[in-house]
Amino acid sequence: MTSDTMTTRRPYIIQAMYRWIVDNQLTPHILVNTACEGVKVPVAHINDDQQMVLNINPSSIRNLNMGLRTITFNAAFPGIKANIVLPIESIQAIYAVENGEGSLFDFELDGPLAPESSTGPDLHRVKSQEAHQKLSKTSKSTKSTPTLRVLKQDPTQIEDK
Repeated sequence: MTSDTMTTRRPYIIQAMYRWIVDNQLTPHILVNTACEGVKVPVAHINDDQQMVLNINPSSIRNLNMGLRTITFNAAFPGIKANIVLPIESIQAIYAVENGEGSLFDFELDGPLAPESSTGPDLHRVKSQEAHQKLSKTSKSTKSTPTLRVLKQDPTQIEDK
């Protein structure tokens, strides 16, 4: 099977990144393109760019199901309990909120969806450079360059005990 005929790697990467972030005791967030067909989220919480960031930490949501075509879970928003449905193609990024580590998805390089035998609605691809720029700014601003400093001690000032 060539890379041209392989299915999308996105659901596998999302699942792996989610597990890695949670295993490291960090808080996973996903950036969602709410303009994608099949997205079901509380409309009042969608921003002007048709995007939404969702906290998918196990303590914040219930009944998480990460399938090959959709991600579903139950979440509570101020005054609203919601059943969230996110087609895989609507996920633009998954990252740890504490340090920005994660994965941004390139819509042009992704393969086709999983076979029709998978559950979920038919979806279409959406391209968004804004999500990449926003996430890049966030992750760059939270990282600092590590440095090492050599401390030399004067051997005449060492006390023998």
